[in-house]
Amino acid sequence: MRILKHLTFWRLVFAVIAVAGVTAIFLRFAKGLGATTGMNDACPWGIWIGFDILCGVGLSAGAFTVAALVYVFRLEKYRPILRATVLTAFLGYLMAIVSLLCDLGLPYRIWHPLFMGNLHSPLFEVAICVMCYTTVLALEFSPAVFERLGMKTPLKWIHTISLPLVVLGVLLSTLHQSSLGTLYIIVPNKLYGLWYSPLLPVLFYISAIGAGLSMVIFESYMSHRALGTSLHRDILQGLAKASAAVLSVYLVVRVADLAARGNLSLVVTSTSESRLFLLEIALGSVIPIILYLHPRVRENRTGLFLTAVMVLCGFVLNRLNVSITGLQRYAGQSYMPSWIEVGTTVFIVACGFVAFGLAAHYLPVFPASEDEGHDVRYASLEESPSPPPSSMPRIATPRGLAFLGGLAMFFALAAIFERANGLIPLSRAAFVSEERRERSVLLRMQDNSMKVPENTQLKPSLLSLGAVVFRHATHVQGQHLACETCHADLFSMSRKVSVRDGHTIDMMDKCQSCHDGRLAFEIRNGCAFCHATQGEQSFSAVTDKQVQPPADYRYPNTKGKLGPVAFSHKRHLAHVDGTCTSCHPTIFGMVTPGSTKLAMAEMRKGKQCGACHNGRDSFTVATDCGLCHSGGTEGKAHRASSTNKVPADRRLRSKRSPGSVTFSHRTHMRGGTECATCHPSIFTMTGSQQLTMKRMKAGGQCGQCHNGRDAFTVATECELCHKARSHASSKGPVAASNKVALPPDYGMPLAEGSVGPVVFSHSSHSKYTQGMCMECHQKLFPMDHADKGAYTMEKMGEGKQCGDCHDGKRAFSAMDDCSKCHLMTDA
Repeated sequence: MRILKHLTFWRLVFAVIAVAGVTAIFLRFAKGLGATTGMNDACPWGIWIGFDILCGVGLSAGAFTVAALVYVFRLEKYRPILRATVLTAFLGYLMAIVSLLCDLGLPYRIWHPLFMGNLHSPLFEVAICVMCYTTVLALEFSPAVFERLGMKTPLKWIHTISLPLVVLGVLLSTLHQSSLGTLYIIVPNKLYGLWYSPLLPVLFYISAIGAGLSMVIFESYMSHRALGTSLHRDILQGLAKASAAVLSVYLVVRVADLAARGNLSLVVTSTSESRLFLLEIALGSVIPIILYLHPRVRENRTGLFLTAVMVLCGFVLNRLNVSITGLQRYAGQSYMPSWIEVGTTVFIVACGFVAFGLAAHYLPVFPASEDEGHDVRYASLEESPSPPPSSMPRIATPRGLAFLGGLAMFFALAAIFERANGLIPLSRAAFVSEERRERSVLLRMQDNSMKVPENTQLKPSLLSLGAVVFRHATHVQGQHLACETCHADLFSMSRKVSVRDGHTIDMMDKCQSCHDGRLAFEIRNGCAFCHATQGEQSFSAVTDKQVQPPADYRYPNTKGKLGPVAFSHKRHLAHVDGTCTSCHPTIFGMVTPGSTKLAMAEMRKGKQCGACHNGRDSFTVATDCGLCHSGGTEGKAHRASSTNKVPADRRLRSKRSPGSVTFSHRTHMRGGTECATCHPSIFTMTGSQQLTMKRMKAGGQCGQCHNGRDAFTVATECELCHKARSHASSKGPVAASNKVALPPDYGMPLAEGSVGPVVFSHSSHSKYTQGMCMECHQKLFPMDHADKGAYTMEKMGEGKQCGDCHDGKRAFSAMDDCSKCHLMTDA
């Protein structure tokens, strides 16, 4: 009887959920993922990832946002809701971690990222940041525990480091909230165009902030109704305005991104994806923005609550669309969660609600009074006086909330797993209607009044495998397809389809409605079923899979390159088992020749040709230049030989140089030097580089080899590179004579108090140094720039500069006869 006395409706509901959840978790770990879930190799991630983790982590973003408002921006008005917000986020992350344990095949290895993580993996970054941020949330909430236990010293320490903790939390949240979107950037050809975007990290981050603020409103209202806590309307109204602003930014970025990538037309294609997208945008952005900005809605607590519920539904729908719906078309299979997945998820969420209630009951989570500001005093619910029951609208009654939640879940699940093209027959009626449709098609085809349209031949592009002939008869008579299957939702009937309409391999979403690998062959792997060989004139479909490879394509030579590159499809198909999809369209598009601009810098990063030519799967583009670059003329395409067209000699000239320098590629390559010896590690191949003697003497540029050990040194043997001016017109390679053109006379700057100018003659001094430039350079005078204003008699008297030789022994003393250097003028 005592048990029945404390048994309430919601406790009974939780007991039922707990029994089902514990049973589901036991079966999951006892029988494994394959036997208990709806996941498979085509759909490896289900609601444990799409809902529990992506939504649980995203909806917890309100914690770092509110904490930043209080501690960083000093908006103390939001302090009363801080602890409850942090508690919500902390429980959200704990629930996400528990769900991840259920999703992992080997959950006991969850510690592996700490010691065996891949530093280049976004999943590794998410794992580390989630673990660290969960720790930060525990520390941010720890003052409530310390106050309950009366532990003043740890409480003082936590208050001291509160600001660094909040800053660290904002940083970690920014990293992993955006990295959750990065997980789906790596599947550009699998995720549907309405949801794939290079801006997914930015979109995930912005949407998490907007939904996180609405989650704070939802939590505050539910706490007020269920626990009798104070409802700070002015705080929630400020959060509503902020959420509307963030959601507006998100909506603008989302639409602009779709328009920039040319995918805005997918919104009106009347597919299941387009309908889900419109529902997501309406629930999660458009309608809430309008309602949040309306003063009457913000001033009404029920209006705020229902608007926040709409934002949360739209956010959940977005995450499920990205993680499940947007991938099903490519996978060719539909995912439906099993009761074990649903039971586990519902049980984990229910445990989160119970944990929040227990924490609020025994720990100081909510303010003890309505007072707001820096000196907010928190108290547990058992310490606070119970407020009188307030009147609540019918929609906020338990039955109303249950009805609203059930209705939202029904529409969300029905929308997510609805397949417009009949991939999931829901009942026997679906099969009956399909049979009736086929009989109707057969009856119409037997009617002589109906004439099947003629074959449509699509003009092949330059690099096409062959002409594509579309046969209505094959699709209508052979496959029993009704005209309405394709017209007019997929293809217009007002004009013929042409290549100009954009029906390339990159844009074949319309044909892929059926040719997805399940209902019919997959267009990205069944090239031979559509493309006729170039020598075939018949309009019949290709069935022998013998595809004529496209003609060789010659990439044009550009200035300063080794020679043109002739690409042979036939030779490459022999190494990839004739599979076109090894390169197309993931690496190279098939729209027009040369649409992908090739760059050596990208190839060395493992992109473009470098995806295979990396030195492991095939020869590397970084060193084996001669295997691609041919030395022939531009006009005739031929097989690339291993003999490069050696670039022409380059003549370099700089100011104050002893003479011009002619660099000969041929001379260097004759000695066995490979292209990769210098390029691109020492000299880039994209543009000229400024050469200086200073860098060479430091071991850079030419000095990396010309160091006196591998080759003659640039530090002393000037005449081996610098040519005399009298030979400037000769066509020989590097100057081989020791006759170096001397620089012109140099007039040193006239200093204050000087008796006259000084003109230094290289010609006069070279007679005494036997033409050895290094007698003075670089020890006494640098060669890279004029040492203006630094020549002083004091230094010369100390044996420096000119005084090194002009010391009265080797040459006249610089301190005796001034007229030998200075051009004396009359006073």
